[in-house]
Amino acid sequence: MSKRFLFLGLGHASVMLGIVGILLPVIPATPFMILAAFFYSKSSPKLHQKILNMPHVGPHVRTWEEHGVISPKAKILCVATLIMFLGSSIYFLPRIEGQILLAAIGVGVMIFVLSRPSYPSK
Repeated sequence: MSKRFLFLGLGHASVMLGIVGILLPVIPATPFMILAAFFYSKSSPKLHQKILNMPHVGPHVRTWEEHGVISPKAKILCVATLIMFLGSSIYFLPRIEGQILLAAIGVGVMIFVLSRPSYPSK
């Protein structure tokens, strides 16, 4: 299988997860659309442009691609969602190894999100 088809398939899967995120308020759509834009940029310029032209997520994807920026509102929402859902998942996991792994992933994601700039540099 060529890389192009792999990236195209991963882009389609990311868009599907993004659509689920649009329909379900507990799953954020924008990160999946950013991921889809990345995969499409490697496989289909036409589909990449479609993501950038989407009215609700396009500006966020473009800002991410151009500046690596995550807005303060998105940071707060991301961290709150991670704490709420990972916290409850950790609580219900029966094994300590799983709890530690999930907590480490959550902390890693939070560090990444909070370390990104909030506004484009001038």
